[in-house]
Amino acid sequence: MTAANRTSATRPILDEWVERYDRRLAKLERRYLQLAAHMAQKALGNEVRIEPYTPYINAPNSWLPVLEARIRDSIFPGEDEGEISTEWLTEDAANAAIAFFRTGADLLPTEPHIYATKSGDLVAEFETPAGSMTGIVSDNKTILFAVLATNPHEPIQSVIRRGSNRFRDELRSFTRKLTPSSHGKMAAPR
Repeated sequence: MTAANRTSATRPILDEWVERYDRRLAKLERRYLQLAAHMAQKALGNEVRIEPYTPYINAPNSWLPVLEARIRDSIFPGEDEGEISTEWLTEDAANAAIAFFRTGADLLPTEPHIYATKSGDLVAEFETPAGSMTGIVSDNKTILFAVLATNPHEPIQSVIRRGSNRFRDELRSFTRKLTPSSHGKMAAPR
């Protein structure tokens, strides 16, 4: 059997073959290995089998770790006296925002511009060619607003409660409206 007839799966088996002390037994073993390789190649024919590769991604977007660090740095320090200003987030809102971005960063249209409200909630603004989206993340819910470029007089809104089992589905259906469709308009037949 020539090297061209071997399959990639049987090549290491045949290449690692070591002759035994008993020449007759080694020859028989070699024939069985060649027969097994031939049968495997015949069963596959010209078919090539490649398993699908699904990568595990820790940070679906390059901006996620930077955003998380900015959110952590914006938590209201407990030792300061006075009221929370728009430069500080409450710890609960910051943790909720980090969880929101970790869970849905791959569904969001772009990297957000973030800032705080007077009550310490996080505001995230997204700009896309199809419109703009604003999300307000508090410790118990996320409110999403969007203004579409095609219909700027009718903004859309959605409330996602913390701990929702359908969080990704709700976020995906909302952000899908901000992505341009992949198909163009069809022309009427003449």
